[in-house]
Amino acid sequence: MKPAAFRTLLVLALLALAVGQKNKSSRRKSKRKSTTTEAAPETTTTAAPTTTLPPPQQPARAPTQWYNGRGGPGSGPGFSGPGRPYYYLSWRDAPPTRMLYTWAEADDICRMEGGQLISVNTREKQSYLSWLFDEEAEDIRSLWTSGKFQTGEFRWADGTAVSAGYTRWSRTGPLFQPQPDNAEGFEDCIAVLNDLYGDGVAWHDEQCSYRHHFVCEL
Repeated sequence: MKPAAFRTLLVLALLALAVGQKNKSSRRKSKRKSTTTEAAPETTTTAAPTTTLPPPQQPARAPTQWYNGRGGPGSGPGFSGPGRPYYYLSWRDAPPTRMLYTWAEADDICRMEGGQLISVNTREKQSYLSWLFDEEAEDIRSLWTSGKFQTGEFRWADGTAVSAGYTRWSRTGPLFQPQPDNAEGFEDCIAVLNDLYGDGVAWHDEQCSYRHHFVCEL
């Protein structure tokens, strides 16, 4: 064989060997790609934290059936409701009518409004007045009731004897004696005083010419 022909055959053989090695390497890479799969990343679903809110705070209220806002069968800010009976609160009137009254003046105003001074003949009404003193302490220190000394004893507007039902007479007073004590004489009307003698919201007999706020039952 001629040297030139031999060199040609050698070159072709080397080229064929190189191509074969390249194809073999490509097949190996392809096989690794087809058999090796990346595991999908694990995902963890976390539930959103639940927050338990505290119950909303309720506004302060008077004892159940005695809660009173503004508005009622009458007109103006002095009227208090809802529910029956309605009440007229003298200190809620706008100036210049916002003043103190004798028992007779308060009684006349209540009658003109179609009602009467409050008769505190139940524990619930006493609780209502205590609530009023607590909620509106800047406005009121004392209140007239319908209680008045008649025919030998204190009576409510309907003529019922005060002693026949619920009472909340104070255990003390200006003479440090239980009420009623008629300390100054002619103390014929019942007023509710707000802790004047460290006795809480309690009843005192007073002269009817004294001046207080008042509550009407309508």
